[in-house]
Amino acid sequence: MADSAGAATAETEIHHGNQFVKILRHGSWYFVASLLTKLAGLVLVPVYTRYLPPAEYGILGSLDAVSRLLPLFISLYLDASFIRFYYDDRRVSKGRVRTLYSTQFWFVATWGVGICAVGLMIAPFTIQSIVDVPFAPFMPLVFTAPLFTQLGIMGSQVMRADLKARQVSLVNIASFIATACVALILLIPFGYGVVSLMWGLVAGPFLSFIVFTAIGIRSGVLGWTFDWATLRRSLAFSIPLMPNVAGGWINGFSNRLILAYYGTLADVGLFTISAQIGLVMYFLTDAVTQVQDPIGMSALTADREAGKRQIAEFVSVFMWTVLALFLVLTLFAREAVSIVTPPSYHEAYVLVGVFALAYVAGAVYRVFTVVLMFHRRLWVIGAGAALSAVLNIGFMLVLIPRYGQAAAAASFLLSTVLYTGWIVWWSQRTDPVPLNWRALGPTFAGALVAVAGYAALELAEVETLVAFAAKVGLMTGFVGMLFVVPGLAPLRAGLTNQIRVAKARARRPKAR
Repeated sequence: MADSAGAATAETEIHHGNQFVKILRHGSWYFVASLLTKLAGLVLVPVYTRYLPPAEYGILGSLDAVSRLLPLFISLYLDASFIRFYYDDRRVSKGRVRTLYSTQFWFVATWGVGICAVGLMIAPFTIQSIVDVPFAPFMPLVFTAPLFTQLGIMGSQVMRADLKARQVSLVNIASFIATACVALILLIPFGYGVVSLMWGLVAGPFLSFIVFTAIGIRSGVLGWTFDWATLRRSLAFSIPLMPNVAGGWINGFSNRLILAYYGTLADVGLFTISAQIGLVMYFLTDAVTQVQDPIGMSALTADREAGKRQIAEFVSVFMWTVLALFLVLTLFAREAVSIVTPPSYHEAYVLVGVFALAYVAGAVYRVFTVVLMFHRRLWVIGAGAALSAVLNIGFMLVLIPRYGQAAAAASFLLSTVLYTGWIVWWSQRTDPVPLNWRALGPTFAGALVAVAGYAALELAEVETLVAFAAKVGLMTGFVGMLFVVPGLAPLRAGLTNQIRVAKARARRPKAR
């Protein structure tokens, strides 16, 4: 029989209420934490690029690419299965949640240690043949950081599912502080170079692992519990999704290793800077989708048709917002790179817009992936990722030897767009979301006009001040559409309503 916890939670489902208020409230915490933790190097780029030449930054970028692949093998993507089964198990009992959480945690801890041990044995014949660094301390650090990172992610799963964004984000911010302190102390006073950053990237995840594990034990969701049936159910869901993650890594990070093989580590260093600044788009969209994904899954679970309408409303607002942010990042990339890096890195601005657009496409497919995961059409997700990855590898192997960084970035964009088209098409064919094209059409058209104007400015090599004024004009034109295009009236009304709510809350007297 379900315990009282299941009944209580059913009365407070997270999809109830205004989804945009929840996204603003919880997503803002995820954005700040993402900005500080998912790529701590972005915040500290001005410092790192002052002390590290492009070639050493290229070492960091290459090893970072390896570190981002390892969680796939360490966890077998069990964190995706947790969010799928958590809401079902929570309706049954707290004991079912504890079994789900504990089984996945202990499996990842045991399996992950074994994977890291095997990785260290083969590292001299694989990673070191591409990146010319000593085995110690680089290789142990490369494998240790992802293990702690993945255990920290497993430890935070219940809190993320319950939208406890502030608590999760505070832990992640503390993790960032640990990363930054260790890296900067070893880099500046001691002059240990790129290995300083590697040590920092272990310190932060280790802190997150300790804190989240302690919270899990204290809250009663982590215990000495392991259930093979629960593991089989979880792996049956997560393993078919592994090609999706592998495809994402191939599309987004294998380019650094291929570029290092055919080019130089200095090329990889400049490429990494472009990608890091482009990742601002990922930070923003990930902060939003970390809140929207569980809301969407919860809504579909409770009422499928209402859930689809909720997703459609979200897509209209989300697309306008992310394209506005994409334009800011793209139009003013030259100025941003010039401010945060020394002259030896300035040419990296050229590819920022390419990466930013790829992350816009990535944000779109994550929204529609929720529908496919709800219907358990996992083969669609995996097959699309595999196809996208194969095409991307082909593009890179043919084009990177000849065109270098530009080819690597273009291949990433093309493969991401193709994968997004695949996911959206299959999602709409499986269970169509009623998209509002009166809002989406003008949004896409306005962004296209702004990008075309920016491209014309770049080709004409317009004087800096004139170009800056023209870019401000392009950005103003896109934002101004919100107030004059009839199809964008629902977005305008929603924005006005949110401003009104915010003002009302600000005027509300505080309780003593």
